[in-house]
Amino acid sequence: MVEYARQVARPDTMIELRYMEDAPTYFANQMLYPRTLTKVQVINRVVDAEAEGFDAALAGVCIIDAYSQECRQAASIPVVGGAESAMFLAQLVGKKFAWITIAPSFIMPFETHMRLHGWEQRAISHRPVRALDPSCWGAIVDAANGNSARWIEMFDEAALQCVEDGADTIICGCNPGGALLHLAGYHEVRGTGVPVIVGPAAMVKLAEMMVDLRRSIGLTKSEGEMGAYRSTPAPVLEELQAMGRQMMRTAPNLKDVAGAS
Repeated sequence: MVEYARQVARPDTMIELRYMEDAPTYFANQMLYPRTLTKVQVINRVVDAEAEGFDAALAGVCIIDAYSQECRQAASIPVVGGAESAMFLAQLVGKKFAWITIAPSFIMPFETHMRLHGWEQRAISHRPVRALDPSCWGAIVDAANGNSARWIEMFDEAALQCVEDGADTIICGCNPGGALLHLAGYHEVRGTGVPVIVGPAAMVKLAEMMVDLRRSIGLTKSEGEMGAYRSTPAPVLEELQAMGRQMMRTAPNLKDVAGAS
């Protein structure tokens, strides 16, 4: 994904990937508890990045957009997430999008994202989110190793069904899988002219645009009293960051707990 993001970005854009100190071993996308535990780390990473002088943050490299809303309250720099960015871009190039994702556990989160942003009417009405058989993970791994034919075939077959049901834009519901599709030269559903939107490209270009607008016309997130992204007061943010780091230092190892039980 970093290789692809750097190809998409402008030559003067620096992209750095950072990791969490610890993460739950179980990370299924419909499970909220594991993601709740990781939010503290991701928010702290974004706050640290702003303090170090970074211009924008991509909150999480999974296309499930689990962190951007909270991060926008904690930082003043632009913060973008995969699902929101991909759907935003899809609506600029078409009128009816559909998601093709990699497992049934992704369906509910993407449906939730559409409701959160009020974009349900911009998706096809019949099964707007469709999951491939989980065996597609093997095809994605093969694509990462240079053999992308099976991954493209599986994705394209499902995308064609969405086009038949009215989609004029397809979103790949997997950031690594989407990057590999584009790296292999697959940018549209075969024989249809229907574009395939991938999260990493949408995130990088949207972040660059927001940085440009901040520099040129001073556009920033809303600080309105009732705004969803009003900044967390500095003393409160400092306290929360300290609590989050302390939590990570004292948390038991999840594998050890599972083994003991």
